[in-house]
Amino acid sequence: MSPPPSYPEKPTLYPLPVLSGGTIGNYHHDPGWNDPPIFTYDTATAIQNAASSKKGISLNKRVAFPISGNVASGATQGNSQLNSSTGINQPPPPTLPPSLSHSGLPSTSPVASDLGQTNVTVGKDKLEEVLKNLQISSITNEDILKRIGLMEKMWTEEKLDGNVRMKILQLSEALANNNTDLADHLQKSLMVDNVSQCSSWMSGIRHLINMKRVAQT
Repeated sequence: MSPPPSYPEKPTLYPLPVLSGGTIGNYHHDPGWNDPPIFTYDTATAIQNAASSKKGISLNKRVAFPISGNVASGATQGNSQLNSSTGINQPPPPTLPPSLSHSGLPSTSPVASDLGQTNVTVGKDKLEEVLKNLQISSITNEDILKRIGLMEKMWTEEKLDGNVRMKILQLSEALANNNTDLADHLQKSLMVDNVSQCSSWMSGIRHLINMKRVAQT
């Protein structure tokens, strides 16, 4: 009796690391020539908003071709004279389709355009303004203070790039002005585009935003 056939062992699958907030961590690699383009959070949000605003528009409507001026009439007269002299029935001249407008392209939202033009020269001197806007002196939650302390340490040690520092400054100004929607948009943008720099302390900022929203209701 022959032994049963052997099958190759199945490879062991290891789960990807899960970061704070339930997002799956990704590994950095050098992009290849055929890799798809990487969109920022603001760009993706603007494209999604533009796509949702275009729903319900019918694209199968027939558009009448505009009648041109003297050039078309002159060309028609010349063709009719040529046809009468030669006695040959020629097909009508081809018509060109109407030019497509660019109004259908997604436009960048005002918030996204403003955030894209960041000033990367935000230095350590702005950290004091950020802490003042966040009203650190009135915070009693130990976890929030710990998270903001991590952000402060990374700022002073220059572990946060200029774009991240600028968005943190804008986020603190939004909280100081009770603009929780803009503050929430900025914290999501930071977590999507700069998760490696922000994942260790952003939970404290989210807690501040939620506390501000509860206070406004």
